[in-house]
Amino acid sequence: MSIINIYSYLQEIGIDDKVKFESVKISENNKKIVLDIAINSYIPLEKFDNLVSYIKSKFKDFSVLIDGVTAKNIQISNIEILSNIEYLINRKYKNYVKNFDVGKTKISDTDIEILITSNILKEKIEKEEFSSYIKKTLKKFYNSEKNIRFSFIKEEQEVSDSIENYITTTNTSNKPAKSNTSKKIGKSRVIKGKNIKKIPVKINEIREIEGESYCTEGKIISSKSKKLKEKLFLVTLKLTDFKSSINIKVFIRKEEELEKYKELKNLSVKVSGKLSFDKYSKEYILMADSINLIEQKEREDLYEKKRIELHAHTKMSSMDGMNNFHELVEQAYKWGHKAIAITDHGVIQGFPEAMEIAAKIPIKIIYGLEGYLVNDELELIKNPTDNILDDEIIVFDFETTGLNSKRDRIIEIGAVKLKNNSIIEKFNQLINPGINIPEKIESLTGISNEIVRD
Repeated sequence: MSIINIYSYLQEIGIDDKVKFESVKISENNKKIVLDIAINSYIPLEKFDNLVSYIKSKFKDFSVLIDGVTAKNIQISNIEILSNIEYLINRKYKNYVKNFDVGKTKISDTDIEILITSNILKEKIEKEEFSSYIKKTLKKFYNSEKNIRFSFIKEEQEVSDSIENYITTTNTSNKPAKSNTSKKIGKSRVIKGKNIKKIPVKINEIREIEGESYCTEGKIISSKSKKLKEKLFLVTLKLTDFKSSINIKVFIRKEEELEKYKELKNLSVKVSGKLSFDKYSKEYILMADSINLIEQKEREDLYEKKRIELHAHTKMSSMDGMNNFHELVEQAYKWGHKAIAITDHGVIQGFPEAMEIAAKIPIKIIYGLEGYLVNDELELIKNPTDNILDDEIIVFDFETTGLNSKRDRIIEIGAVKLKNNSIIEKFNQLINPGINIPEKIESLTGISNEIVRD
């Protein structure tokens, strides 16, 4: 165990005459240091954090906690209270500071109202019980009793519209209070059958045994219906837990119920039913006897020190990207990441979309690409000349009946002559290939057999 001169550090940060250590408990087994202190004068919360960090730096394998605080006759002003609240906000939500309007905070003897400009942030604060944390912290260190409330500024909604419009499209809740969904589904969480009390299993844990009963849960990503005969419809729901997926099938007799199942798309459900092998799709499906709406389980990044993704592929990376870039940025922003890189395979076609998003979402975009290495000792240019790009250059473009150099033929030649990077002459000629132009080539080029006839 190290020996440190804590008094010198207290002098350094200017609180040596304001704080006294009443007890220090050290647990070698749990690697924990617990402090009980007494303070006789106001000390900002940041100073306590500095003290904890200093002790941690000397005992690197230990966690450090200020547990008991005896604060007698501490006088703390409203300005000092607001300063500490602002510090807590910066420490907890440093990536969202712009959404807090601390300058318009309302404070009374019993209450503090803090204004924010984002509904999403308000939901996040409520979910993480940040108001309660502030209240307990002020009580613990300063014996100050204040009720904390965060309020959304409705009249300033336009300020954060660009962010809200992006983020809220990924519906984070199954509470369709003002949407059409509530009209179709109703207030009940039971969509079909009864309330499910079984414990769900993961989709990839479902064993392919015909007739076996299972309960699972996930998000509906697709809802399709098909009329089989008069007064009989088949609804197919694709359910995923983002580890695996399964099709859920339901037979219904009332056509008016179809809309209810259609509205389940993008909502989370718990499903129970029997496993059955579908001879048409050649796979096992779950024939639902009960379907319940459940709260959306959203993945979170709870790590205090956020990462920055430096390797992200979009749909512009052929065969190696599934998302639009704005979807990746929205997720990174919701997780509190300060930046994200776009690094498609050998292309920069995603940059325009990235620039548009950068103007709407307060996150830094790092522009890059995943490049390819070539052997620079190979002869890459044959028959080089001393011409420069400002000289006359002719650029050719050919349309053909296909890509086979032996079988396919030219149907159009186009050319432009450039000088000083400007077009000075154009040439275009259709050619009868002497063979039939395939329908696919006709749709791609707009050149038909009739057009090229002599």
